[in-house]
Amino acid sequence: MREQLDKDERVAKELWLLSQTLRDALLHSPSMREECLPRSLSKEISAIKNALNKNLSEKPLIKLALESIPNDVIQNGVYSEEDLIKRFTKVDRICKRVALIGDNGGSLYKYILSYLQSLLVFSDSKIPLEELENQEVVDPSKWDTFDILTRVRHCLTNHNLEMALRYANQLRGEPRNVAQDWIRDTRTHLETKQAVDLLQSEVSSINVQVLN
Repeated sequence: MREQLDKDERVAKELWLLSQTLRDALLHSPSMREECLPRSLSKEISAIKNALNKNLSEKPLIKLALESIPNDVIQNGVYSEEDLIKRFTKVDRICKRVALIGDNGGSLYKYILSYLQSLLVFSDSKIPLEELENQEVVDPSKWDTFDILTRVRHCLTNHNLEMALRYANQLRGEPRNVAQDWIRDTRTHLETKQAVDLLQSEVSSINVQVLN
């Protein structure tokens, strides 16, 4: 009985360390790498599955968490929070340049005009304090591209990817097309993070049970 408890304790600690490694992979890009690239999680996920096979009774919530990680993430990887924030700098710059271009595109003259406008916008639009404190009912239809980008940047500065995604989804016309890949990759990141949060919560619960 003591031997089994010791084994369960070792596996529980291993699972916690592995889940923490998985979470860190979602937060940080590999050191010494300047280019933003999706990071594969296959090694971390395989290690967690191997740890589960060593013992501990079947844990359905851990299985659910692992199964809820999108297959595309396991195969092609996921962008870290750091990389998504870094990537948005370029998305933001290009969106400003095409801010005047609608869903149906525009003439060369309109593209040039839109680009010139981006050069003349020196100050960011401001977010009302009431909105930041959730005291104001907002109407996204009244925002222009610059208003939306200001809100996305504010959220990213505060590492609130979920709210940044909600704001980015308000982009329209050509700015929406420019941001589409970033929006998709951020959504995938958040779906994966939700699964990892569930995994960590269950692993922490197992540790408490085993140690007690």
